[in-house]
Amino acid sequence: MKKNIYIGVIGTNGAGKTEICNFLSTRGFSIYSLSDIVRAEAVKKNLEPNRDNLVHIGTMLKSRLGDNILAKEVYAKAAKEEKNLAVFDSIRHIKEVAFLKTKNIKFIGIDAPVEIRYERIKKRKKDTDNIDFETFKKHDERENLGKSAGQNILEALKECDSLIINDRSTEYLHEQVISLLDLM
Repeated sequence: MKKNIYIGVIGTNGAGKTEICNFLSTRGFSIYSLSDIVRAEAVKKNLEPNRDNLVHIGTMLKSRLGDNILAKEVYAKAAKEEKNLAVFDSIRHIKEVAFLKTKNIKFIGIDAPVEIRYERIKKRKKDTDNIDFETFKKHDERENLGKSAGQNILEALKECDSLIINDRSTEYLHEQVISLLDLM
């Protein structure tokens, strides 16, 4: 019988969450993003998937259905698919962490200096990334410090089993992830 390995990834915008998830997918992990539920809701409402709209939708869903609703829905999907290796992305609230911990999920936190993170989002060019540095810092403060009711990334990061400071190369990040996998 194969051992189940379930990992949650928590981090600041541009820190490298997607890089960790994509790397883990090359090692057989299925990716489950809590943000996919929010993005699907934006599509239903015919709203542009920009950061402000997504934060608003996520906050509204959580205020109506509970702060851990996204975690519950994504975990249910993973459980239904019976995956042995799963990584959960876009975790932004302490109650999401608390729910997922009841499912024996281990958490990797990732962060990097704000200037490095801003340079990364400029390069990746997602819909939510077309902003100046001052706007980036305002979004960062809102999401990291709980200034939007549905998110408090810094509180969630405190619950991680390990933390990677991603201020070096992609290869270094991958080495850190492999080291953590060896401990699981």
